[in-house]
Amino acid sequence: MLSKYYKQIYGKQVSAKGDIRPFADVLLKRLQLKYSQVELAEIQPGGTLGIFFEAFLDGKKQFIKTHPFGRVYQENILKEIEIMSSIYGNRLQIERETIEISNQVLTFMQMDYLQTSVQRLEPIDIYNCTIDYQKQLSEFRYDVKYKFGEVIKAGWDSRNYLYAEGCLSKVVYGQLEEAISYVEKTFRLLPQAICHGDLSQKNIMYKENGEIVVIDWEDALVAFPEYDFLLWLTFFPQRQYYKKGFLERFGISAPFGKYVMALIILIKCNLAYRNGSYKNDSISFNERLEELNKLA
Repeated sequence: MLSKYYKQIYGKQVSAKGDIRPFADVLLKRLQLKYSQVELAEIQPGGTLGIFFEAFLDGKKQFIKTHPFGRVYQENILKEIEIMSSIYGNRLQIERETIEISNQVLTFMQMDYLQTSVQRLEPIDIYNCTIDYQKQLSEFRYDVKYKFGEVIKAGWDSRNYLYAEGCLSKVVYGQLEEAISYVEKTFRLLPQAICHGDLSQKNIMYKENGEIVVIDWEDALVAFPEYDFLLWLTFFPQRQYYKKGFLERFGISAPFGKYVMALIILIKCNLAYRNGSYKNDSISFNERLEELNKLA
């Protein structure tokens, strides 16, 4: 979420869209040195900063990801490689390839091809998934630059911007001050954990044996253990779970949980307003935020 926010609000990130033929050409030549039969095709971007390919290498289907030019984007994919290797170890084949193109160095991540699932996971599945990968990352020492404090700041900025644009009522504007202040004070007392930062259905994939694999760690951040689960709950299909007592079933206090969700939804509303996608929403920003009261 933060990479999308910085890209759209401040222009601190770049889009991976554009002419990627040079990337494909140099990758194809490198692969042909290693494999007898190579087929390479571009696929649609799934993340904010990625450039993606699918490949058949000696008959085996693989997924390959690289990044736009720039050291910051290379560091991001190196971080992703380290995180996924730490979580999945020998259970998922991940290889790293470094190639020079136009006097700049690109890193390519090559891994087993994963499958999407038409079956929607239940909240308990998502919760257990987050607990599992956080255990695997408990000893992770690679630098994760995003911090939850940046989400707090983005929330304050989004609140002020949307109110100035007439998108929030005075009542909701005041409620958000209470919510963000509460989260800002409370999260500092919680244990830290490395979180995915953008855990949506499209970032949950499967191996052939049915094992869940979470991809696209470009938004990884240091937050608290429940952050990814609460973020997952903010996507529209999960609104069906907004009922009193739901958060407590997972050991999350209702005030803190719903306030964190309000913070995340507020940032999403900011992005949706700026890119115009909110026009397709069935409810207003105010209604979206007010319905969180069902959780308490």
